[in-house]
Amino acid sequence: MRPRRLLFLVIVSAPGTLVPVPGAQAAERFELCTSDQGFPPYTRPDGKGSLQNLARDAAKDAGITLGNHGAPRARCIEELRSGYSAGGVGAYLASREAFLVYPGEAGQPDRRYRLGATDFVVYRRIGSTVRWDGKRFSSLGGSGAIGAQSGFSHAVRLRQMGVKVDESARSAEQLLAMLDAGRFEAAVVETSQATAALAAQPALKLEALPVRFEETDLYLMVSRQTWLQRRELVEALWASIRKRRESQEGR
Repeated sequence: MRPRRLLFLVIVSAPGTLVPVPGAQAAERFELCTSDQGFPPYTRPDGKGSLQNLARDAAKDAGITLGNHGAPRARCIEELRSGYSAGGVGAYLASREAFLVYPGEAGQPDRRYRLGATDFVVYRRIGSTVRWDGKRFSSLGGSGAIGAQSGFSHAVRLRQMGVKVDESARSAEQLLAMLDAGRFEAAVVETSQATAALAAQPALKLEALPVRFEETDLYLMVSRQTWLQRRELVEALWASIRKRRESQEGR
């Protein structure tokens, strides 16, 4: 049986072309696919993001070698769905359980095995009256819409709240520029990405609301085909990820 590749992916939009990678030489080698858009500091196209480094070190502890190549998000998702690629990194969504398995029980991933977590915050234009109290938005005048980067999991939560969502932005810089231009009334963006985007665009007149939108855990999730065929190896990798992360956090 041809060994499977392990796809490493952060769920963000990414234009580009899949780079062919030679097949693995042994069952212990997994090939990682990273979104070529990147999600710094967590992932980068060159494979040197913080979560990529953690996964690579954890895999080494488990006797696995991880390679890395970039691909468009849409292609990666299809490979995950078909089982051609073995897994990826992303947030938990119930809709993904149709073709992905997370560490923990079905419907309730075990955050002890997360690769990491990140905060998402709400930005508005300075002078706007938009409010977020941790449960609901108020004073969403104008378009009544909230911006989110394409493919990010919190867009699902926003829609579940009955909010109109604009997912046309591919990057944090584009998202905040669109907010400043009045495309929507507020935007949900990852904290470190927002900081970098505002530093790169100092003319933007935006401010963060004091209550964060959510903390999002990021997991190494695997295709159902991989789980059925390589369960022991996947569990070893998850356990190694937990050990490495807790060691880094000083636990």
